[in-house]
Amino acid sequence: MYEYGTSNPNVAYQAGECVAYIQGIADSLYIQKRYCPGSSIYTQRTRAVIEYLENNLDALDEDKMQLTIAALVSTFPCK
Repeated sequence: MYEYGTSNPNVAYQAGECVAYIQGIADSLYIQKRYCPGSSIYTQRTRAVIEYLENNLDALDEDKMQLTIAALVSTFPCK
């Protein structure tokens, strides 16, 4: 859905749920000063998580929250 779009409402709902999940974790990390997004937008955060997962296929059986944290912290580190 992210790259190609879809008219399937179930896929659209799942994509929205994914973006909301990532945003919730991002908000928590931001408060903890572990994640510094600058002026990034939700699509950039979502893309960062997707790319992290694509580059770490061997880690896909790990906890989804930990994977999301690792993706956001590594992509948007606080300096």
